[in-house]
Order: sequence, then C-alpha cells, then structure tokens
Amino acid sequence: MVRLVLVCLVLGLVGARDDDYPDEKVVERIPVFTTPSLRRLVNEGDRIRLPCFVDRLEGFVLLWKKGETIISVGERVISQDNGRTSLEAEKEGNWLVVEDARLEDGGEYTCHISAFHPQEISHSVKIRTRPAIRNMVDEVDASEGENATLSCILTAGEPTPEISWSKPGSVKPRALINSFGPDLNLVNVTWESAGVYQCTADNGFVTSSSANVHFRVRHKPYILRSDHYVHFSPGLGVKLSCTVPGYPEPSLTWFRGGFALSSLQYNMSRIGTKYSLYLNPEEASLGNYSCNATNTLGSDFKSIVVSNKVVPIEFVSAPISESDDEYLLQWVGTSGVQVSKYILITSKEDGSEMLEIELKPDSQTGLSWPAEFKLTGLEPATVYKAQVSGVNENGAGPFTQFIFGTQGTSFNPESEKLVSFSPARFLNVTKLCFN
Repeated sequence: MVRLVLVCLVLGLVGARDDDYPDEKVVERIPVFTTPSLRRLVNEGDRIRLPCFVDRLEGFVLLWKKGETIISVGERVISQDNGRTSLEAEKEGNWLVVEDARLEDGGEYTCHISAFHPQEISHSVKIRTRPAIRNMVDEVDASEGENATLSCILTAGEPTPEISWSKPGSVKPRALINSFGPDLNLVNVTWESAGVYQCTADNGFVTSSSANVHFRVRHKPYILRSDHYVHFSPGLGVKLSCTVPGYPEPSLTWFRGGFALSSLQYNMSRIGTKYSLYLNPEEASLGNYSCNATNTLGSDFKSIVVSNKVVPIEFVSAPISESDDEYLLQWVGTSGVQVSKYILITSKEDGSEMLEIELKPDSQTGLSWPAEFKLTGLEPATVYKAQVSGVNENGAGPFTQFIFGTQGTSFNPESEKLVSFSPARFLNVTKLCFN
C-alpha cells in the first residue's frame, strides 16, 4: 500500500510543542485500468492471451483468477495445468497466456489489483470446438412422386454448428426444399432428385465436418437427349451412345431397323449410365438405329440416324453477344466429303424478321467444316434463333437450331439441336447468297 505522508518538520527548533505540528495526512492512490474488459472466442488448440494493465503499477500486486480459482499471484503462476499457463510481464501489467486451449478453459477470467479498495477487470472466454456430424443412414430410397426426408445428427461442436445441405456436382438441385437444419425434406421427387446429398456442420472453426447420404429414386428408365444424328464416312467406324438413368437398373437393347443387335456379334460397352454401340467400318451402314431401355417400372427408347450428310452441326459461339446490335454466329459441321454450302436461317425468337443466307465453309480440318456469319442491325436485349443446314454431295442435312441474344438479354439458352425441316416451308424470307 502506497501512502504519501506529509509531515511538516521544522529543523533546528528545540522544545517545540506537539501542537506546533499538524497531524499526518494520508493520501491513497487508486490505480486505473488501461485495458477494457474483453469477450474472446478462441478455437480449440489455439492460444488464449488476456491483458491486465493499469496506469501505474508501482507497489501493487496483480492476481489472476478463473471463477473462484486463483491462477497467479504477482509473477508466480500456481495453476495446475501441466505448464500450459504462463505470464508475459510488461512495465505496467502483464498478459495471462494459456496454450493449447481446451473446452474447459472457457469461462470468466478476472485480474485483481491489491489496493486498499480492490480493483478488478474481467474477460469472458468461449472455446470454439471442432464440429462433427454423421448421417442417420447411408442410403434412402423413394419412388418417383413420393416425399422423402434425409437426416444428419451433430455429434460435437461448440458453439452449436449450423447445418447446411448441398448436392455436390449438381447444377440444378431441383428437389431442395429446406437447405438448413438436420433434416432435408424432398417433395414430389423425380429421377433428377437422385444422387449424393451432403450435410455440413460449420461453426466458424478452422475446418467443417460433412457426411453423405445416398438418395435413390425408383423410376422407369429415361433416355437423355443427345445427338439424334451421327455422321458416317466410308472407311470409318461409328459410335452410338445412349445415357439411361433408371432404378432398378435397366437392361438396354440396341436395334437396327426392327432387328435387335446381339452383344456377341457387336461391340457394346457401358460406363455408369452411358451405353455405347461401336460399329466398325465393315458393320456400319446408313439408316435408323435405336436403343431400348427397360426395367420393372417401364421402358423408354431413342432413335439415332446414321447419315452421310452434314451432321451434326455444333455451334461454338457464346449465347449472349457483347454487342447490343451485332452477333458473330460460329458453327462447325461434320462431313467426310466436301461441304458445298451452308444454309443459315435467322429470325427473332417469335419467328419474325426471318432471313435466309447461303454461304461456304471457311476452311476444313479433317471431318470438321467451320463457318461463321456476322449479323448486324439487331435490336438490343433481344432473343434470336438461328438454324443451320449443311449441304454435301449426299444432299442437305437436317437443320440444327441455336438460341442467342444481344447484350442485355436475360435468358437461359438451350440448343434444340438437329430439328429437321425444309427451308421451302418459310414464306416472306429475304435470301442472300455469299460465294
């Protein structure tokens, strides 16, 4: 305790009386904290570091407590925690340091000053622990059109982690109804709802925790859309493919015309849900092929035309132009013989302002015959469609449709490929030829 004693002494005077001197006057200085109270959230395994500083420490002793337990007195640490606790002394105070923070290290820490009127400052520490989550079951089954619930449960984590749901690798998680919480409710499920769903627990710790639930939907086979036409050139083989999701797993049969093809005679393969038929140059022939998929819930089929005309047409230009009144349309046709010309028909999406153009390919690389045409005088933020057919010595191939727009357009572009029709069906068409 520091006291300032003010005593009036008159040196050299002898025989002075007691009442010649005033009484002692004691003045006690109260220290002032220079650090505020703190609330700290510390990750498990990290370091806890708490300050205790005053304006003038001289002559005072600092004491740290956690709850009612004394941790240190002065510069001496008396905590029994295998040496995890230490003090970092500075001129007007110190830092209380706890290494390798554990859940039990959370609580109220108080720094006291040994003044006549004790002073103290408190810090609140909360320990954030690693989250952990697991699924209730690994697999869940439902029939198409039914509802289903996928569930996960938290097994660790402080503060309580937030649970979110996702479908990794899915572009359109159509069936997601509630993407947060321990339960994910799927309503009126379709075959597209099937897949791996992931629940993730996150409370801000360095790492999160995830678990997977495999969701299967019982449904008839669906053969997904792909090229309706496949090009055939003499001396080259042909590969036909059908992608067929289905559960229970479907069986698939290939047909040429009305006749089933045997796997003993033809080269057939499967990778996941993709089924392929390989025809070597001797086996390949023009005509109609089909794949037929069947399971206990139904069937589906798809026709594929093997043609020596210019098929398919693949558009390579971006669906949205960087200009509000121009668009550079680019595409590539496939043909084993020379492409004499392309027929391009453009219009607004509603079919108005139709224009027919004939132009030659720009070049040739193997079976590829690229071409491009710059459309000008277009309207801003407007959707258009283009249809292209290639002509070789075997005749005009089917048209491929492509949807595009000028700058400012907001739409989800999808190609409706290889739609066959005759240009002669259009009336009031402005026709241009480029040689």
